[in-house]
Amino acid sequence: MAASGFVEEKELEYPINPPGWTVESRDALLETSFQHKNGTLQTPALPGLGFNIDRSALHKYGKRFFVMDRKRLMWFSLRTRGLKVSMEIDKVRKKKKRQKASK
Repeated sequence: MAASGFVEEKELEYPINPPGWTVESRDALLETSFQHKNGTLQTPALPGLGFNIDRSALHKYGKRFFVMDRKRLMWFSLRTRGLKVSMEIDKVRKKKKRQKASK
């Protein structure tokens, strides 16, 4: 269980139920699929998390949920923090902006 800290624990089972759930559909956003040998998932050897995202597949299937522009950020702040806190945050932001401009 490579560097997981759970060496003594049971192994994780993963579903595979063709034709709907296949390795290709499970790993569609990865550059290379996870490898299986005798029913065991092989530990990825790449740096970091061990896999790379296929950018073209992500572009094809990925979906942007929202765009946070200045106007949406104001409404989000008002809705989640309230008017008083939002105004205090804006005041601090403007003060930092002035200090940066004066340097």
